[in-house]
Amino acid sequence: MNWKNTYLLSITVIILTVVASIITNYQYGFTPNLIGNALTFIKLFIFFSFINILNKSITAKAIKKYLRPLEYALYIFITLNIIAVVTLTFQLITRPDLFAHFQIIISYALQIFTIYLAINAFYLRKKY
Repeated sequence: MNWKNTYLLSITVIILTVVASIITNYQYGFTPNLIGNALTFIKLFIFFSFINILNKSITAKAIKKYLRPLEYALYIFITLNIIAVVTLTFQLITRPDLFAHFQIIISYALQIFTIYLAINAFYLRKKY
């Protein structure tokens, strides 16, 4: 996948994740999962910042100075996303009744897309 597709899909996934989080929080209340919501928005901010600075670096053909710290922060959040996907996969295997909850499936798919796009962005950064 080329950089333009990765960039546009990343922006789309970020917007969909924000919309899904707002809908879920409106339905179930924002305060019961305050730390989880804060981590989700911090992860999205770091992912968007990394993608945006990488896009500026690729178009300018020069590495920006803020790219390396954001890359390390994104490594941490992608690791947390992988742990969340593995745990949710285990829960979906042991409790198939969770498939009835639309928000869980959408969140699961968006986490997998975020992991894939971040790894692809890391690969394309090394390539360019």
